[in-house]
Amino acid sequence: MVITDRAKAMRDGVTTLTLVERGEERDALADIASVVGDATRVRTQDVLKRLALLSADTYGTWSFLDLKRVLEGTGAEPYKSDGVMVVGRDRLARALANRDGEGSASASE
Repeated sequence: MVITDRAKAMRDGVTTLTLVERGEERDALADIASVVGDATRVRTQDVLKRLALLSADTYGTWSFLDLKRVLEGTGAEPYKSDGVMVVGRDRLARALANRDGEGSASASE
């Protein structure tokens, strides 16, 4: 009893948050573009590290194969530059613009 009373006294005035947002929906293509930022191109391993920092729950366990799977068919696939695999900012911007334009009324005219 003494230990629990002491622990309760130490926590007096401390509020414990019980609600933790988990599993939020993420837009992987937009997140990849955001972590690439203003750089012309970023190494795929750095993209993976930045994604994990952005959302460990969503991207913390991602590998190169996950990154490749998301980018496959978008026109923003990883490519070699100076002997290393990279993701290009301009390709990502085009992929986002094309994706966003597919559902618009002007795209179907």
